[in-house]
Amino acid sequence: MPKKRLNNDRLVAEQVSDQVYSMSDHIRYVAVYYHGKLQSVSKPGLARLNLWDLDKYDELIVNPTLITLLRQRGNIDCGGIRQVIIEYRDIVQFVHPINGGHLSVGFAPLTDYTRFIPKITKLLRDKKLIAENRQQQGDCRDTETD
Repeated sequence: MPKKRLNNDRLVAEQVSDQVYSMSDHIRYVAVYYHGKLQSVSKPGLARLNLWDLDKYDELIVNPTLITLLRQRGNIDCGGIRQVIIEYRDIVQFVHPINGGHLSVGFAPLTDYTRFIPKITKLLRDKKLIAENRQQQGDCRDTETD
């Protein structure tokens, strides 16, 4: 019986998810919104209290909207956007724009998540999922005001 073939988008999402999970036991979930398809995997064995129904709407609506708003603002005079960090009481969410969507990583509370950001960014760059911002328009701190 032939193996079921994964489409390329799903394969990319699964590879990225697996590699991000392998970085730490403190990573609670990984979601990849890629070319209109949401792939998310909660860490096996982790009781998520069935919050995926709520998280799904964050990944489909909230995070793409935040990225769009922040990208548009950043492109005016701040050189674009790199990432978004959202610190809730029970989880820290790291959202990184990628070509065709975004990657979202949820960390356990009190995790030193900042040490994983360069590793995750390198992974996305190695997978050629990050669009390099060629439109460096200056530093938003250098804007003049009247």
